[in-house]
Amino acid sequence: MVAGFAYRPVDNERFNALILVKYFEDLGPVGQLTGSGQAQSPKQSSTVLNVDLNYDLTQSLTIGAKYGYRNGRVSLTRESDIFVSSDAHLAVLRADLHITRQWDLLVEGRALWVEQADDLRIGALGAVCRHLGNNVKVGVGYSLSDFSDNLTDQSFNSHGPFLNILSKF
Repeated sequence: MVAGFAYRPVDNERFNALILVKYFEDLGPVGQLTGSGQAQSPKQSSTVLNVDLNYDLTQSLTIGAKYGYRNGRVSLTRESDIFVSSDAHLAVLRADLHITRQWDLLVEGRALWVEQADDLRIGALGAVCRHLGNNVKVGVGYSLSDFSDNLTDQSFNSHGPFLNILSKF
């Protein structure tokens, strides 16, 4: 279940905000595949809050910040019904550079702190994006992080190349 609120004024788009609250429950049986194709992921039940803010410094430079918090519990294994707390904090700083009418560059710095494990992970990613008309943007990039900005993904295998497709209407 997901609920959200977006602030995107029509007459002045310099500042945009998105707030999302998501309840995620994955308590399926042993052998069930997750959304990322994993069979051995632990069971989990989580509530996630994300706040995403963007501000246009100039016509060609946008800066952004994201804060995420997961309040959850996770099983020790897929077979186990013993759960432990799995609270985490995510912080992302981002810069988007609009180079030409059709090309953008983006860089992100990320940090993930898992409270109970006292585990701090730092990462970064970069991408090149091409606008296809007014409503579609396709990007390719590389993530130096082993974690996702999706706080329900606890696999720590998000390192490497990626393809991103965005659309608006």
